[in-house]
Amino acid sequence: SSSSSSSSGGEEKEGEKKKSTNAGDSKLAAYNVSAAARDTADRMLGWGLTSGLIFGIAQLLSMPLIGKFSSIEAVNEAARSAAALVALSQFLNGLTFTGEGIMQGLSCFRGLAIISMLGAVAVLLGLKIVSIFNLGLTGVWSILLLFGVVRVAGVLLHRYKIGPLAEANSSLKSSTSST
Repeated sequence: SSSSSSSSGGEEKEGEKKKSTNAGDSKLAAYNVSAAARDTADRMLGWGLTSGLIFGIAQLLSMPLIGKFSSIEAVNEAARSAAALVALSQFLNGLTFTGEGIMQGLSCFRGLAIISMLGAVAVLLGLKIVSIFNLGLTGVWSILLLFGVVRVAGVLLHRYKIGPLAEANSSLKSSTSST
């Protein structure tokens, strides 16, 4: 009987943690987050940044191949400027996709939805500006870069300032355990 009561007590704590995480209450979630979890998330973000940099550098190094696909210089020039922006966005993508994966693992779906919504608003506003000023293909790729900036800012803000892995939230554990 005592083993069943202790296991049900553990289940209640798990349920409370899941409910608070889904509801966006980072206080209880932060209380249960260890330094090892933060270290793992940081290591994953480092790998995301590294892989993004590798892909971006590889893309920059392959830019001389652009001229092999078209003999029309205007097409090649448009492709070069767009390719440079896409290469620049690769390091953002590495961080973004890793950070979004971490947020999914933490069941922080509301935060993911907010980040996506803000990114979509930035894209819509940016595309309107591209249309008004007739900025062409480079303008469109610039807007996609802006989308990446908004998303990476969101996941980094979540990781380091407002999410359950944020160091600031870990101070809740020490202040609630001392009272």
